[in-house]
Amino acid sequence: MKKTIIILLIFINGNLLFSQTVDFQKAESELISEYQNYRNSDYDIRFDSLRAKLRIQIENILNDSNSFDYPFDSLSNYVKIIKSNDNKVRMFSWDELTGGTWHDMAVIIQFKISNRKIKTQWIDSDISEEPAGITDDILYEIYDVDINKHPHYLCFGWGTYGSGHHHNSILIFSIENDSLKVCSDCIEKNYSIIKAPRNKKIDLKFDKVENIISFNEFEYNDESGVYMSTGKKVKLKLKTGKYRKYSD
Repeated sequence: MKKTIIILLIFINGNLLFSQTVDFQKAESELISEYQNYRNSDYDIRFDSLRAKLRIQIENILNDSNSFDYPFDSLSNYVKIIKSNDNKVRMFSWDELTGGTWHDMAVIIQFKISNRKIKTQWIDSDISEEPAGITDDILYEIYDVDINKHPHYLCFGWGTYGSGHHHNSILIFSIENDSLKVCSDCIEKNYSIIKAPRNKKIDLKFDKVENIISFNEFEYNDESGVYMSTGKKVKLKLKTGKYRKYSD
């Protein structure tokens, strides 16, 4: 069914009332066409002009507060879309196809702030320039967690820096002062990124009942220049405000 949102606007003088129709189904269709054009274009065109155009287009749509309740089901066939259980955070991620073997991922977060309005924030690192963002990965899972009695969001990501490896990432953040705040102290530093050969499964999982993060362990081998499996599992359990390594 075609979904249409009607917005009523009243000027301060109270003399003028009019309605504006926002057709998100049409906007979604146009965005998909732009995305397909982007992917099918030559690298130089994609990088020089279409990349910025696509990012502006999706940002403009997501900045409309009414878009938060639109599911973007068709777009999800092309872009990874995940939403928090508390219905306050939604993430859009995709491979920008501009980084060669080091994949450059786009990540924009749409979230509700204190006054119930919607904000958006790009958190991806641009590897074509000086990386300044939060993540290089497509974020594919999100969990609501309480840390120090404050709502946080635990996210799993995937990416690759090339050299025959891929990696999973663990990102934890909260919403404070109407902005995203990454909690770098919420997880042991050595485990925010887990690297492995591309033919090996990292098997990153989260046990919501036990509040435990687990994954296969890999260690860097100086002689071979690759990360090798130790055959062990790493488990991180939340303790005193931080996910720490522990043994059963």
